[in-house]
Amino acid sequence: MKFSIYQNDLIKPIQKINGILTKNSSFPIISNVLLNINEKNILSLTATNLEIEITIKIKEIKVFERGKILISGRKLLNICRKLPKKTLINITLLKKKLFIITEKCSFMLLTSSAKNFPKILNLKFISKILISKKIFKKMLIYTYFSMGNQDIRYYLNGILFKANKKKCKVVATDGYRMAIASSSLIQELPKSMKFSKIIPRKGIIELIHLINDQDSKLIIFVGKKTILIKLEEITFITKIIEGNFPNYKNILLEKHNNSVNVNTIKLKEALSRVSILSHEKLSSVTFYISHKKIKLITTNQKDESAKAIINTDYQKEKLKISININFLLDILNIIEKKYISLLFSNPITSLQIKEEDKFSIHYIIMPLRL
Repeated sequence: MKFSIYQNDLIKPIQKINGILTKNSSFPIISNVLLNINEKNILSLTATNLEIEITIKIKEIKVFERGKILISGRKLLNICRKLPKKTLINITLLKKKLFIITEKCSFMLLTSSAKNFPKILNLKFISKILISKKIFKKMLIYTYFSMGNQDIRYYLNGILFKANKKKCKVVATDGYRMAIASSSLIQELPKSMKFSKIIPRKGIIELIHLINDQDSKLIIFVGKKTILIKLEEITFITKIIEGNFPNYKNILLEKHNNSVNVNTIKLKEALSRVSILSHEKLSSVTFYISHKKIKLITTNQKDESAKAIINTDYQKEKLKISININFLLDILNIIEKKYISLLFSNPITSLQIKEEDKFSIHYIIMPLRL
């Protein structure tokens, strides 16, 4: 293997794949990156943590000799970081050692055989969908914060990804809140190819980092145990979580008795203020909703309290609900509309927010029992 590449063409792909590299004393090979130059003289970088695999192709290289080898991903990234931008890098594999040479410095790294690189198996796909890349990324951003995090209910530590004939949907919940986003597919999906899979949390976080904001098509291949996503020069593969996701349809409000319209920024600012004295563990805030106003009250374990009042158009019976203040702030931090509607049933079983734009988004926060 022998090729030349500029620092700025190499560092960005390495940064993207290094997010999944892990130090594992019992299986150190997964801290390595696979470098491979194929017959078309395209360099590919591949990394895996045994659950996720990312491959990035680089065409901007000058090839003198093809080949493939494993090398430490962290060391390669650190070398590239220390080199000036637009530095020409000459890389040569000689006697199982990789030489990285520039005009003013050089490095010699130990390598491992490419035969030792573990690949994710079971790449048999049963479905394929096309969706706008920009919309799919937004669907993930608008829902991922509701995922479970190291929950013993393992099926909550990810996002449910499902599709039928015309739509795809993502659902995230940690058991106390839920976020649902749905959008139309670019091409209709045959009935035999509909699916419902759980993508693990780590995979979702990596996808958000990998997908850019260009409004182009995204191709997603769905298998029984894996999902593969094509992003121009990037191929992303993740294993799925096997388990039964909760039936979220039962808690969706088909009809709401009360709707409270409120200015998004003013509500966010009021919540941020009263959160200063919220309970350290419960992070609770109580909404007292009455004629044309909402009173927000927080108290903490030291018997301190904070209160804020904001105006609204509400004119029905009085309402009261206590929720986790951070759950609502997570939603308000990403909603772009000037006004939102807080939806309640009678009796109150949850706080719900529903928005319609280029895709549909639905949030549910369960009340706290104080």
